[in-house]
Amino acid sequence: MLAIPELAMPKSRKATTVCNGRREVWTDHEEAKEYFLETIIVFLLFSSLSISS
Repeated sequence: MLAIPELAMPKSRKATTVCNGRREVWTDHEEAKEYFLETIIVFLLFSSLSISS
């Protein structure tokens, strides 16, 4: 039986992200997710540094 996240995923592996005004089309969901999470972590890191300064 499939888990819920697998059921929610579209049949196409193609994904589009828009971050910092930059639009990218990915051929793999995992690559897109990795890029998006890395970008969010960097953003949060720099945001916390600017608040503490």
